[in-house]
Amino acid sequence: MTQPAAIPANEEERIARLRMLAILDSDPEVMFDSLTRLAAEIFEVPIALVSFVDTDRQWFKANVGLPGFTETPRDIAFCSHAILETGVMEVKDALLDERFATNPLVTGGPGIRFYAGAPVILSDASRLGTFCVIDRVPRKLSALQRSMLTEMAGAVSHAIEAREITANAKTARIRLEDDLAVIARRTEVLRATIDACPIAVTIADMTLPDATLIYANDAFSQLTGYGRDETLDRNCRFLKGPETSPELSRKLGQAIAAGEQVEVEIVNYRKDGTKFLNRLTLAPIHDKSGKLTAFIGLQSDITFEAQRRDASEQQRAKMAALGRAMGGVAHEINNMLQPVSLLVQDAIDNHFVTPEGAGHLGIVLDCTRNARNIIGDVLAFSRPPSRSGEIHDFSTIFEEILPLAIQALTKHITLSLAMECPPLLIEISRTKFSQILVNLVSNAVSAMGGAGQLTIQLDEDVLESPAQARKAARLRITDTGCGMDATTQERAFEPFFTTKPIGQGTGLGLPLVYALVQETGGFIKLESKPGLGTTITILIPAA
Repeated sequence: MTQPAAIPANEEERIARLRMLAILDSDPEVMFDSLTRLAAEIFEVPIALVSFVDTDRQWFKANVGLPGFTETPRDIAFCSHAILETGVMEVKDALLDERFATNPLVTGGPGIRFYAGAPVILSDASRLGTFCVIDRVPRKLSALQRSMLTEMAGAVSHAIEAREITANAKTARIRLEDDLAVIARRTEVLRATIDACPIAVTIADMTLPDATLIYANDAFSQLTGYGRDETLDRNCRFLKGPETSPELSRKLGQAIAAGEQVEVEIVNYRKDGTKFLNRLTLAPIHDKSGKLTAFIGLQSDITFEAQRRDASEQQRAKMAALGRAMGGVAHEINNMLQPVSLLVQDAIDNHFVTPEGAGHLGIVLDCTRNARNIIGDVLAFSRPPSRSGEIHDFSTIFEEILPLAIQALTKHITLSLAMECPPLLIEISRTKFSQILVNLVSNAVSAMGGAGQLTIQLDEDVLESPAQARKAARLRITDTGCGMDATTQERAFEPFFTTKPIGQGTGLGLPLVYALVQETGGFIKLESKPGLGTTITILIPAA
């Protein structure tokens, strides 16, 4: 018989707190939906939920994998047990757990075999529900995955308390909602770019005895011939072979032991026995105490590049720069997931939020947004070219994306719009057009130092090509900033080149814009003079 969970000692106060939040039976919200979709992908499970435990039911605020379900009875809910725990409650195989072996959610639909849930606990210690992931087969979380699940439950808690901003902080609430929407959009972009990333990426959990792999993307399988089921839970030594350099292997081992970033070009072997020259970059991730928890591996086949070393030196340098950038990514991931105390204090001092919500706002808005922004830029640049198949009217999509792009404008920057383009359809995804416009506006604002005139013009032009001349949509962005000299202009579209101070730019903005415009079959032109500003013109062929 199913064993109902015990009733918390503070049940009356807990239910009262849940009612006060007015979150039960509320409409879907972007933040919660995005977190559950992200969890389902990261943990590779079919089901992820944000669940709140009511008097006689558990209700799903966000639901991935259980379409049509909004709630279940409390007496059979796994989450009613999980809210009693101090950390993650993990049921590796429900059929072997006497509490759940005969549970109708196990013996019938949805056929739960694995459950892991972290309690959603507010700052006043109220336990409202859980953030959980579910599978239909037995499995076990790694220490790193348990930590990630706890962090995501914390993010749910922060989002809940952010909803409590009072009417006296109406302006801050509006700002929070807008920023959360931006985070959600960037999360969507990040997910799409990860799916399309052509570079082999692996993650090794350094807390496990043999530092086995806990993640490998599709590009890794394409590179090596090993499927995911043949890769996970193994040390990457299986790529070694007769011609693998012992010296380079020792170098990798020493760097791993020291928790340091390392890059090598080493001979590895595919599943079919063929060898390839692997440019391997390993970047460490440390927890807040400085303990090494994982290594991110970036791998690419440079066999043909090595054979043409002299002719492809420039490309080799770009790939090496990408490898070095991964160290920065790992560092930023670690740092951005920690509370940024100075920014939080600034928000408190300026009375943007109530004292109770200040810490959570800092974590959600600053850490999550900045970390995803940096990761998104790096992975977006490495995405392979593809046509979107989406058709949009040029002026319409511009008007839809413009509010997001001009968030970067300060009160000392004047915006002038000249929209003279007749109805004209173009083939480009909303995400890619957003990346183009946001990056160009952001660069213009940076060049003007926060003050000046930004002019954006839309009209129709003709795109010349060897095959034929085609109608094209023209986007022209002009700023009154510092401008560029001839040397800087020559390198403006070069990956990782930036004139910004260290820490203020990745050098991927304009190269990404260039790549996205090239994908459309379009054209981009830069005109600039020192002290007189810059104009960037983009032509996108009509669909």
